[in-house]
Amino acid sequence: MNEYRKRGAEVSEQPRRRTGIIQILCWIPLFVMAAAGVNAAPLSAPPVASLLASPESASARFALNTQEYTFSDISKQSPVEYSLRLSDPRMALGMIQVTGRLNTIQRFIPFYQAGFWIKDASGELLSPLKVASEGKTQLIDQKLEGNRLSLDYEDTIGGVSLRKRYEFSLRGKTLIMRLSDLTGPKDGFRYVGFSFGRARYLGRGRVMQLPTAPFPIMQSLGEYYLSTYIDPFLSNCNRFTYASKAFNTRMTTASNTPAWIEETPGEPHDPLHVTAYLTISDDPLEVLPSRPAADDPAAADLRNRIVMEWNETPFLPTGLSALSLARRWKAQQNGFINLNGTIELAGQRNAQCEVVLYPSGGEPKLLFSQWLNPKDKPATGLTGEFPMTEGDELLFVCRTPAIMTDGEVKFRIQIKQGDETYDSLNDFSGVQGQRGWSYEEARDGDYSLLIWNEEKSRWESPGSRAWQTAYSLVCRSGPRGDAFATAKTFLEQFKAMGLDDTLMVLHNWDERARDEHNATAMQSDAWGAKASLESLEQSLIASGVRLATGMPHEAAIDMTPFLSTSIAELEEDDGEGTFLSVAEPASSETPTADAEAGETNIDVMHIAPPSDPHLTEAVYRFAWNMPFPYLLPGEFPLYVDDALRNQRARRPVTGFGGYAAFLGEPDDETVDARFFPMDEYLTATVCFGRVPHLSDAIWKPGQSAREIARDAVAAYGLLKPVMAEILDPFNAPSKIEYFDESGQAFDAKGVLLKRSLSELVNYNRLHIEYANGLNVWANRSNQEWHLESGMLGTDRIKPGGFLARNERTGVFAVIGRRGHRTYSASLNPTSIFIQSRDEGLLRLGDYAADGVCRMTQGPAAGLWNITLLNAHEVDESNRLRPLLRSNETIDCALQWLDPNHAKLTVFHCNDGAMVELFAAPSAWFDDNAPLNITRKRAGADDQAAVEWSRSENDGQPGIRVSGVNSGDVYTFMMGE
Repeated sequence: MNEYRKRGAEVSEQPRRRTGIIQILCWIPLFVMAAAGVNAAPLSAPPVASLLASPESASARFALNTQEYTFSDISKQSPVEYSLRLSDPRMALGMIQVTGRLNTIQRFIPFYQAGFWIKDASGELLSPLKVASEGKTQLIDQKLEGNRLSLDYEDTIGGVSLRKRYEFSLRGKTLIMRLSDLTGPKDGFRYVGFSFGRARYLGRGRVMQLPTAPFPIMQSLGEYYLSTYIDPFLSNCNRFTYASKAFNTRMTTASNTPAWIEETPGEPHDPLHVTAYLTISDDPLEVLPSRPAADDPAAADLRNRIVMEWNETPFLPTGLSALSLARRWKAQQNGFINLNGTIELAGQRNAQCEVVLYPSGGEPKLLFSQWLNPKDKPATGLTGEFPMTEGDELLFVCRTPAIMTDGEVKFRIQIKQGDETYDSLNDFSGVQGQRGWSYEEARDGDYSLLIWNEEKSRWESPGSRAWQTAYSLVCRSGPRGDAFATAKTFLEQFKAMGLDDTLMVLHNWDERARDEHNATAMQSDAWGAKASLESLEQSLIASGVRLATGMPHEAAIDMTPFLSTSIAELEEDDGEGTFLSVAEPASSETPTADAEAGETNIDVMHIAPPSDPHLTEAVYRFAWNMPFPYLLPGEFPLYVDDALRNQRARRPVTGFGGYAAFLGEPDDETVDARFFPMDEYLTATVCFGRVPHLSDAIWKPGQSAREIARDAVAAYGLLKPVMAEILDPFNAPSKIEYFDESGQAFDAKGVLLKRSLSELVNYNRLHIEYANGLNVWANRSNQEWHLESGMLGTDRIKPGGFLARNERTGVFAVIGRRGHRTYSASLNPTSIFIQSRDEGLLRLGDYAADGVCRMTQGPAAGLWNITLLNAHEVDESNRLRPLLRSNETIDCALQWLDPNHAKLTVFHCNDGAMVELFAAPSAWFDDNAPLNITRKRAGADDQAAVEWSRSENDGQPGIRVSGVNSGDVYTFMMGE
């Protein structure tokens, strides 16, 4: 699984040792996308032009009379030639000078006085020109084999001789140069860098910074483009100088050189080796770097799925409310007291600290109040001297916001009265009132005593997750619960909702699972018991859920391949991103269909880091600090072309691509919804042809698991049919158009040639046509986009929305507007999705619903599996004949197991709701039909028969069940 596949020896050989690559990725964002992966191909970034032609399309020849080597691209209408003349004085002195020709007419020098830099024994850097002028250089060997030229030079300077090799080959319109140090360090001298120098005779050349290029390209006479850059992944340079300047009408610099080996004293370094590219084309897109390709045998599998990433947060017990903890001291005698103490934050949460005097028989008096925060005032001191009467009380209160973690406040108080000293630490006891000290909590101003936990030696709240120890007060809100059990129920609901073909990523759950807490410690926390975690694990395996763990939501990188592996292999794994487990996987003894074979097979995704730790760090540093590929509106056009034309057939890429505002102002677990309009994210996913990646981190912060599930079903129902066509690698885009504000369409090349770069922001509407007839329109402007649709009359695409339609296959999806109403909808031959955003009834084709409704074909004609969320009903729209209806807003799913057997799962409703089923075989409505209905209540182990009745709506018969509660599961069985 760890072998690399060569993607053409010219552009993709396995990279040698890399050092310090962090500096590279910080400015070269397009090259990151395949950074992680057990089975990833070698990282490289060749120009697009080199991928559009085979090695056989190029030829190389040598003219003895002029001592000139010429490389020609013979496969294109606009032929390109590159020449190296050894009789040129610069080539004779060991520098590189290449002459380029386009269409056999234009002639120029793409780089001039290029070559290796040397560092001498004193540490001085010698440029290629200085090496040539102060030393002696001679060509000692030259060889042309097929399409590959090799030139060996020897540089002698300061009495030391170093050898270098320049290799040249042509692939399409790209001249590929491999430049190598053949000697290594010698007597303090060594090759340490490489430079392209400058391009000459460009004829009013200008430097262009394109949206999808990490470095500039050059344009000459408005007719052709060229790029020169070093591939950082196939070179062991680790420091680059960004070069971009048009000196005059004859000379220009635009590259990522000089490039250096960043040396660390005392550490050995491999000899310098560089892979560099020169590309000339009349198409600006061909000179841009491509993203790395990868050999991914699981690509087809991933294309058929939607990635759903679940953080642990939504599964934590709800019921958060502000909480106060208090340490109370009751005076044991009369007399003055001397009070000294400190209160200090132990975490990153704010806290309000108060001291209140409760005189016996009098009104309480606030003696002290202070807000603490970790930045400006993380601690405060307490001092005071005043009289107290026996029975008077001092209440020391710490209050934090409603939180699930952190909230610890260090607390130490000493009270001296007469000859006695009362110390909150030394007097800490498991007995309430010992030496006057009591341990309490307050909710809504009402104080109650805490309960002593002998095993943990602390006072705990019976109604929240707060506690007190001898030295601290931990103000954690929320009832105790079992997040693992909640997650199990939640994920099982997805199966009932019909969300198949999903990859579940349980983000952070493996960290909870590997926590070193013992079983009792886990039981006392909100995460739940060890047994619940094991049950969750076993349930997911048994139900066939595709599961992955350990993938951080912030990493906008290619998904790594699935590994089909056995439990035994997982036990021997290094623990990086493997299957959710506590210690040894509980599923190792779980009986499955494969148990007789002695092996339990499961599918997991192994999120293994790259072998180079510098690269790992760089990827995550890149993900949070660089604007690419989270594009600004003006950076939209060319990136779409690059993503769709050059990447889709090699390896599917997961969202969050193409949405500038994803980063927003995130905290550790959520992204502020104000920075993440969901419609725009879904539209970007469709436009860029990415595997939908849906995460609780991108829903609205503070949503419950129920609300997140509702949004996930909506995104799944909208995207699933259309993404099946977009992600098909054989369904290539045949046309990509960008529309300006006047409605005129341009291709990417036309955008560059006919408009200035500053106007790219105006190309905010996009049309993509695919080979199978699918058309996608995306509206990234702030105005509605009106399109004439043959399916639903005139369609209006909302700002940030899209419309996808294929009249050949019947696929239709839209985020649109009708009047002032925004809606989402999707149709294909086997499924229907309707989402009304304003609780009004939305008609789409033959059906209507007033919330989120997804319908899929059941086991027989006319039977629909129905998922209905935040809705009252779903109807046949021609006469508004109900299929499934409730008198309350309900979340439920109807699933047909066979024509005589159905199951209705109720996820949420007001207790005592009524549900009516009209979408059943006609035989079910006969008065004498042997129909049996049973119900299983939430948390119960058995089913009980329930009473039901007939109903009617506009002459259509139905079956009514009353007294419905959240968590009920009803089974409808026809037959004796």
